[in-house]
Amino acid sequence: MVSPRARRPAPAEPIVGETLHLREQDYRFGVGMLTATVSFVVDMVHFDNEPWWHIRAWCKRAPSDPGAQRELYVRAGSVPAARHPGWF
Repeated sequence: MVSPRARRPAPAEPIVGETLHLREQDYRFGVGMLTATVSFVVDMVHFDNEPWWHIRAWCKRAPSDPGAQRELYVRAGSVPAARHPGWF
């Protein structure tokens, strides 16, 4: 029998095309708030025993910023589906 602890649900995966509004502590590595539109989900990784998503995204710091494509790590708990269980 599997214990309830062993059956932890997998963190919600970011959806391609989804826009994430990230606080500085919710992504690695950078400074300040960031708006990232997901273009590709690379993989799930762990930092300090916490799940994070490695993604490619179109990132902007402000609405007037033209943005740039970059790779970053996003805290799994900052993905909207993770904040709203049952939403897919």
